[in-house]
Amino acid sequence: GQKEFILLVATNPRVIVMLSIVVHCGSSRYLSKLHVEKNEPNLRLPVENSMHRLTSDQLQLQERAQVLAETVIAPRAAEIDRTEEYPWDNVDALTKAGFMGMTIPHSHGGAGLGYLEAALVVEEMAKVCGSTARIVVEGNMGAIGAIMAYGSEKQRALAARLVLAGDEPAICITGPD
Repeated sequence: GQKEFILLVATNPRVIVMLSIVVHCGSSRYLSKLHVEKNEPNLRLPVENSMHRLTSDQLQLQERAQVLAETVIAPRAAEIDRTEEYPWDNVDALTKAGFMGMTIPHSHGGAGLGYLEAALVVEEMAKVCGSTARIVVEGNMGAIGAIMAYGSEKQRALAARLVLAGDEPAICITGPD
């Protein structure tokens, strides 16, 4: 059998990237880039509808995430759901493992990895704890992604320092009233 996880990434209001991670039971793991849409003429989109083997570095990252998920995150997942307690100990474990701020550029102290690598970690955490998976999303893609892309240098430096230290970014959405 196989499981498919869809990840939508909005890199700006005109670009939407949809990745599908297809996990085949057994020894093969692949990434399928389903499509990229951009409202811009003459854009050449590479590797449309193709399958790619994960690199050895990506497989090692995925394995490290799986081990952390199974040994540290999973044992408390039901308790976290039951008590609705924020899992700061999980954030600490994610930070120590290097799973927070993975997408932050080297110039700001991060690993400079892409959304694919972050999605691999999200996937492993989601298998055992949805709350912790969401923390990995926010620590690599959500608010931190927007700040790193559109923030001032001062904002990027501050946000990177906080996330890399284990402070989870958050998004607040409100209406005009």
